[in-house]
Amino acid sequence: MHLFPLLPALLFVPACLNAMLNAATFRRLPPRPIACARERVSILVPARNEAERIGPLLDSFLALDDRLDLELIVYDDDSSDEMGAIVEGYAARDPRVRLLHGNGPPPGWTGRTNGLHTLAGAAQGDWLLFTDADVTFEPGGVERAVAVMQADKLDMLTLYPRQILGTWAERAFVPLMVYAFYCFGPQWIHRRGGKVPIKPLNGQFNLWSRASYDGVGGYAAIKDAWLDDMTMGRRLAALDRSLCYRAGAGVANCRMYRGFGEVWRGFAKHTFDAYGLPPAGYFALQAYQAVTHVALLGLPWMLSTPEDRAIALAWVAMIALTRLVACLQCNGGWTSALLDPFALAASIVNACESYRQFVRPSAAWKGRIRVKATPPA
Repeated sequence: MHLFPLLPALLFVPACLNAMLNAATFRRLPPRPIACARERVSILVPARNEAERIGPLLDSFLALDDRLDLELIVYDDDSSDEMGAIVEGYAARDPRVRLLHGNGPPPGWTGRTNGLHTLAGAAQGDWLLFTDADVTFEPGGVERAVAVMQADKLDMLTLYPRQILGTWAERAFVPLMVYAFYCFGPQWIHRRGGKVPIKPLNGQFNLWSRASYDGVGGYAAIKDAWLDDMTMGRRLAALDRSLCYRAGAGVANCRMYRGFGEVWRGFAKHTFDAYGLPPAGYFALQAYQAVTHVALLGLPWMLSTPEDRAIALAWVAMIALTRLVACLQCNGGWTSALLDPFALAASIVNACESYRQFVRPSAAWKGRIRVKATPPA
């Protein structure tokens, strides 16, 4: 019997068990709204150059049949496309839609945190739902989310919408986000009341009560954050605020990126920030993934004995199970699971590029280049 594939198989056992615990506690919202009083909800959308995406979001908002007092505000962050004109057209049809114009972030702020902060200041609701321009809503979904907030007395509710995956690159990469949460995140601990150093947030759907948002200092408290959601998650953990992270299928849908180019640039811009690890820990994690996943590509050369074959099959089964669970959550399907070793290999290269962009900013995202930052200690 060889150490390879025994060592990678044993190394993956803790991640597999953690993923199963996370999956077992990752619940959807109740299928029907819990009775709640009519509430004022502000849906807040920071956006820059989203002319191709903003229409479906606004159409889904107008189609909502929620028993809520709703408004939707878009912050146009100095866009160079026709997005502002599109939003103005919807605003002319429905007074619940508003458009705010921005001229870029002030010194010390990122464009996104400035947009989120500005939107919160303009909102009239007692509930603040921060979302992205590539999200669409399902009828009744926002009402269900508010009802859960009220019933569970939460400071914040974050959902992972059903992902729309159009290309092979999207099917390979996008589920990795859920897969990483499942394998390495401690969600099941804080869902059972335990304290964790980070509470996972997803910027695609973050619902706050106004009082809770103001109580943590809002986005002004993390104004220089390049990745606002996970940075805010760390702040919520430090302040010991109540947060629930749930599946969002049936509430909202999202197509994050379109095609390989957007996928590659999108993950490179935020992967290092998302983990929140010092460089040594970050690259140790990439090495761990290389050993436990990418080494699968060498399996055909290692199956020389029945014992090796049995170990390899057990190893592959563990990875397939965890990846399939993640794929079911984010709509990836079995094709996404089959792409796992190739997707992980590419993601490790992408993770290195993400760190390079962190320490030597050069690549632009929607026309903006991040400021140089100091790696976490």
